[in-house]
Amino acid sequence: VKGRLIGALLMWKDPRLLLLIPILLFSGLQNAVTYGDFTKQYITKTFGVSWVGFTMSGWGVMNSLCSIIFGRLSDRFGPRAICYFGAVIFALIYGSLLLLRSTAFGQSLVGAFIWAALLGVGDSAFYSVFCPAAVSTLFITRSEAAYSNLKLIQSLAKSFIFFIGSGISFNGKLILLLVVLVIGSFCVFCLDHFVQPL
Repeated sequence: VKGRLIGALLMWKDPRLLLLIPILLFSGLQNAVTYGDFTKQYITKTFGVSWVGFTMSGWGVMNSLCSIIFGRLSDRFGPRAICYFGAVIFALIYGSLLLLRSTAFGQSLVGAFIWAALLGVGDSAFYSVFCPAAVSTLFITRSEAAYSNLKLIQSLAKSFIFFIGSGISFNGKLILLLVVLVIGSFCVFCLDHFVQPL
């Protein structure tokens, strides 16, 4: 156990892991914001708590379907294509939530289901496909330590969102997500072009 822990900690010297950290943080942050803030600050406040499960079932269906599709596309085109696609989806979702949440579209159940479904698409791109694919591609000989770090980073990011709770508004969290998404996407670009192709 001690050797495995040391092996996982020593990976923090690897520039490949260091360049993955922002996008791994994003995957944990977005997951927590979807489960916690999107359901509480948007679905519950707009439609009532009785709509949370029903709306999020659309998230689950899209997440499952897209995980299968993106997994096959990742095998064919590489994980970087899935990362960039997911980044575009999340940028569109968070931008539209910031701009349209108080409009008629944002106050409609159709809008809620579309956003929940798109969050499922984005989550499948990052959380389900890109992060595990990138780790398995980059760290073939040290996969156990790499997966330990993947889950550690994602868990720390989720804990951060739940810890700050209502200390930052929903809009503030969306802006934080957009900033981390841009930084993470840039780091993936640098990793892919200057360190080791994905």
